[in-house]
This record gives sequence, C-alpha cells and structure tokens, in this order.
Amino acid sequence: MLKRTAQLLLLLSALLASGLLPALEKAYLFTDHYPPFNIRGDQGFSGISSDLLNKAFTEAGIQVTHTEVPWARAQSNARKHRDSCFYSAARTPARETLYQWVGPLATEQIALYSMASRNIKLETLQQALDWKVGGQLGDAYVQLVVDQGVPVESLGGTGTSLDKLIVGRIDLWVVGDIAGPYMGSLQGVELNKAFTLDKGFDLWLACHKDFPAQLITRLNQLLEQYRQDGTLQTTLERYRNAVSLPTH
Repeated sequence: MLKRTAQLLLLLSALLASGLLPALEKAYLFTDHYPPFNIRGDQGFSGISSDLLNKAFTEAGIQVTHTEVPWARAQSNARKHRDSCFYSAARTPARETLYQWVGPLATEQIALYSMASRNIKLETLQQALDWKVGGQLGDAYVQLVVDQGVPVESLGGTGTSLDKLIVGRIDLWVVGDIAGPYMGSLQGVELNKAFTLDKGFDLWLACHKDFPAQLITRLNQLLEQYRQDGTLQTTLERYRNAVSLPTH
C-alpha cells in the first residue's frame, strides 16, 4: 500500500512538472491604473486587458486576484512568485526571456503629449531636448525615449505624470497613444499630440518563468479564439467608443 502510494505521488509530481495537470488554482495578477487597459474601480479592475484576462482565466477554470502596485514592483513580483503575472506589459527584447507571455491583448504607439493650450509640435524626437519630459517609472515607452538620448523624469505612476503635465511641472508626457487621450478625457483635459514615434508595442500578460506551461498555452488559445470570434474587437470598441481614440 505504501509502495503504491509512493508511486502515485511520483506520477502526480511528474505530471505537474510536465504541465499535463494544472499546478495552481489561483493566479495573482499585478497591474497599475492605466485606462483603458487596466481601470481601477470600486468593484475591482475593468478595462480592455482586464476584461479579456478575466474571461480567459474564468474559462480556464482559474481564479484570479488583481492587485494594484507601482509598475516597477508589478514587474518584480512577476519575477519572484511562480503564481504571478503582470499586465498590460510591452513585450520588449530586454524582457523577453524574463517571463512567459500571453497575448497580445492590444497595441499602442508611443507618443509625447503636451497640454492642448500649449500646442507643442515636434518634427523629431531630439527636439524634445528643449522641453521637460516626464513619464512612468519602469515603463518600456520611457526607456525607449531615454535610449534615443532624451532624458525623461520618471515618476511613480502614470496618473502622476498626467497631473504634473496639467499643472505645468513637465512640458511633455511620454505615454501610449490610446491611454494618453483616454486618461486626459477622464480628467476633463484636452491633450495635444506633439510627436509620435515610429515604434509601437503590443501589450501582453507577462508571467513568471515557472508559471504552468499548460495554462500559458490554454490562455493563448483562448485569446486567439477571442480574436477569431470577435470578442477582442468588441471589447476594444466598447472602451474606444467611450472617448475619441485612435484606431490601429
């Protein structure tokens, strides 16, 4: 009897290790307030990415908990804890091998915005050197701008960057061309797109390297299903129609 029990335990361990059985019942998703992709509300998180992920995890039979933390900590948590992921994450070469990926959930271009009243226009990114530029700490968009020689004052949250733009403590805000206008609309301010970079990013769910491989595969299958059956487009349009947003 003991021998048989030991054999069963070994078999179960092998199945779990191979990804043939789900190895967790609950996943922890770390995010920040980045409308319209991740929107903090009284009933939890909604938004384009949050809605798609909630649907996919539910259909995969996995409970999820969304927790708002600073963006840099969200990334760190997803590297430290096997049952954890973060979103909506730009999939960059520097991040590629650090996580497993589910998506894409959406796509954004990188842009620099000023207040509409200032109407700043740049012909090249290098002209931003004449202005004070701000953005989110740990953000891939900000890093791309910095890598091209433009200093960016990195702040702890995207909303904080917008607040500083509104009161004139920064002149230009590095943000996605969907999230920027959406967040401005939520605060009742009109923004001016000063410059759009050629580079854009798909946004993904990034999970710990040891997150169950079978679950990663299943979530990607479900997202592909949502692309095919119109669920993804319907979700995008629902939030896009709330304000005037660009289409890609």
